[in-house]
Amino acid sequence: MVLKYKATRITSLGSLKPGDHIRVCRMVYNHHMMVIKVINNGLLLRVIHYTESEYRQASVGAATSAALPSSFSLSNGTDIAKVKEENIFVDPQEDRVELLEYDDPEVAIHRGQNAIRRARSRIGENKFDFVLTNCESLINWAITGREETGQGQVAIVAGAAAAAAAAAAVGVVGLVAVATIGIPGLVLSGLTFAVGVGYNMKKKKDDDENNKKN
Repeated sequence: MVLKYKATRITSLGSLKPGDHIRVCRMVYNHHMMVIKVINNGLLLRVIHYTESEYRQASVGAATSAALPSSFSLSNGTDIAKVKEENIFVDPQEDRVELLEYDDPEVAIHRGQNAIRRARSRIGENKFDFVLTNCESLINWAITGREETGQGQVAIVAGAAAAAAAAAAVGVVGLVAVATIGIPGLVLSGLTFAVGVGYNMKKKKDDDENNKKN
């Protein structure tokens, strides 16, 4: 059975408890985290999550790194994203923050400090994989023992379609250049597919032009 959530919007960080599974919802992605504690009177959260590594921040720049959350990074076990415990600023008045509870509460076999210990056991891990091992699957594993994620499969289909459209509009060279400086995760997730589609489209166009000349 696939894990399903009941999502409750959080308007005050003070209502969160250690071991809670939360996500911050953006326009094109959701970022999942485990709450360790609320600090600074609810202005900061200490969390464990799969996030951009120092290597990625140094290689592409802080602004670009922020635009490419771990949920939509492309990695194959490289040091692009890693599991970290850190303090982060979250404003529930500006960001949509949701507490996630499971439709079947019996699947949450690890709770509170036990779930936190499990998540901490993977700190430093850099085996991020967009489809199978991402920020969502990490927290699900810590709480349920099941490393499941649904957002990778959904987004990779949407991303492929978005990236194919981008490839048609700007061409393969342009798309690769945009990807280098950072674009929304949906397009990145379909980059490989789009490059193939864009290449074939460009080749067909060139062949048609050559045929007309001949």
